[in-house]
Amino acid sequence: MKCRLLTVAIVALLATGAATAGSAELSFNDNSFDAWLMFGSGKDEDAQFQFGGRYLYSDSDEDDASLPAVVAGFASQPASNKEMRFFLGAQAFLGKAQEQDIEGVGVGGDLTWTPESWKGVFVGARLYYAPSVFCFGDTDSVFEWAGRAGYEINPKIRAFLEYSKLSADLDSSQTVGQVDIEDGLTIGIGVRF
Repeated sequence: MKCRLLTVAIVALLATGAATAGSAELSFNDNSFDAWLMFGSGKDEDAQFQFGGRYLYSDSDEDDASLPAVVAGFASQPASNKEMRFFLGAQAFLGKAQEQDIEGVGVGGDLTWTPESWKGVFVGARLYYAPSVFCFGDTDSVFEWAGRAGYEINPKIRAFLEYSKLSADLDSSQTVGQVDIEDGLTIGIGVRF
């Protein structure tokens, strides 16, 4: 039921932002996919509030995980350094992994660096952490990190390889300890519109 409510909230957020500029990403491998859809508010594309949603699905050997999230934060490309773009914000997620609820709010962001001399090649990183004070139910903490490298085909389309790891610490009657929700290399594509 909670997962359905979060999914409805994500769809409602995305529907309200349909007229503004945004971005979409999809990365996947044999066992998982991770989809992001973000919209910006404001006329300045280089510094704006962004909101949207994410859906991560992973089917590992142990069990499958389904993790929808609402994402909101501030994106900027500093005027003094057009090669760098960053996003600082939060992910409010409410999903399941190994039949356990994963609930909390992770704070963090991502950084992308595209040096002009690299002719379209870029590198980036993502980091989010939800300490126990921002987690609910049996979730004690959630930690996610990712590193990526790719090529910007044009200013609107980019392809990339990403290694990501997302894990949660649980303390429930069924599971105690760390659960790896995602841990692996994916291939992906991103678009701006």
